[in-house]
Amino acid sequence: MSSVIIDLYKKLPKESFELLIHNLSVREYLKDIWRYYELTGNLEYLKEFDGIFEELFRFFFRPFEIVMFNERVIRSIIPIQEILFGREIVDAYTDFLESLISHMRLTFQLFSEPISSPKLPVDKFLDDWRDLLKKFEVGGGILLRDYPFALPENAKNYLLDCFSYWKDFVESYESYKKLIRNTYNRAVEKLLELSRSPGFGSFEKFMESFQDALSGEFDSLLRSEEYLELQGKLMNTLFDHIYCLRRFLELLIENNPASPFATVSQIDEAYKRILDLKRKVSELENRIEKLEVEICSRKSEK
Repeated sequence: MSSVIIDLYKKLPKESFELLIHNLSVREYLKDIWRYYELTGNLEYLKEFDGIFEELFRFFFRPFEIVMFNERVIRSIIPIQEILFGREIVDAYTDFLESLISHMRLTFQLFSEPISSPKLPVDKFLDDWRDLLKKFEVGGGILLRDYPFALPENAKNYLLDCFSYWKDFVESYESYKKLIRNTYNRAVEKLLELSRSPGFGSFEKFMESFQDALSGEFDSLLRSEEYLELQGKLMNTLFDHIYCLRRFLELLIENNPASPFATVSQIDEAYKRILDLKRKVSELENRIEKLEVEICSRKSEK
């Protein structure tokens, strides 16, 4: 069965395959609910209804849940030195060198004549590397209270706005999920009322009633001013947060003379310059071709 699913995943578009998988899962949940209804003759709010909710609304929540990972990025912005300080790499490289030198020392002791000098050449080599690594290490550190004042002038406002938009986004997202959940619960309650009188004659009738209940509730929700206003606020705060975070990180990189990375703005400017140079070169080539044609025509007239 698993090989069939993998083959189907290879052939179908990703979105179509995912929709199919969710629909199959929803059908299995509905079958479990129908079995309970057949055994007891009534319905109550079963855990399968929560499973149906998760399957149906993955498409609504997943993009925002992915964005929620930005919280980790924000938490890592300050202290900034923790991002740029590569002490772990230096320590790992030092451990590697020490193990390598220990192996070399053992090899010399096994296969070489004893050396009267208190230090082997490999010991001196190791000491030189240690001195170099000590010079590479960043000494001291910046106080936590100095971080706000160490930021570039233009970056501080983007950082503050980034936090503010993130707070608004999280609050709007929680309200958005609550609104969707409450609408779904109303549809389930409507289904439970239908199950009491007159009931369902078949599984197909049960599925049709559930679909009608969902359609009625969510049609009203999607046309409501509350939903439209909340969705607009959710998207606006999200994009404002992403923009401010991107500009803050760009300014941070631009103002760090040791940074080897080019910002998006610098890359865009480079592409713009390249396209401008291509256009000028193309114009020069056309002029040269015209001049060559004129020269050839004059020579032929003579």
